[in-house]
Amino acid sequence: MIAAPGTVAADNAAPQSASQLVNDAELPASENQELAILESFLDEASEVLQNVQILLAQARAQPYERAFFASIASCFATLKVRGRLVGLNKLGEVAWNVERALDAWLKQAEGDNVLALEMLTLAIKDFGGWIASIKEQGVARIVAHDLNQLAAQLENAGA
Repeated sequence: MIAAPGTVAADNAAPQSASQLVNDAELPASENQELAILESFLDEASEVLQNVQILLAQARAQPYERAFFASIASCFATLKVRGRLVGLNKLGEVAWNVERALDAWLKQAEGDNVLALEMLTLAIKDFGGWIASIKEQGVARIVAHDLNQLAAQLENAGA
């Protein structure tokens, strides 16, 4: 489970040091900054997923045009980097699995795109759900077994 920065329950909080007690007046600003950064990421992630949906529709319409998949891989690279920057490491790790699988598949001279389409359809669903959950509840439970399995299959398809 991942939680928005600053949302740790009080009973799990570490004891405060003297320097932390002195800086209590600064804490709300820091939490507000973290929240603003997280909100910015969530907005960007929603836009990235919309772009992936558009690119995926184009890839289905033009199945031999692999450039759409390269653009989609770049979208997942964005989710990876930005997710990690805001502390959503599990989300970033899953995005990296998708990006890596697409990159490996694209390096093949040829190959059927059915598995790539299946993986990306699930990725849109999963990432969309996680982003919505974080927006609405402040947390998301990242369960990506099926998505990671499809990514591994795609990555190893040409090996």
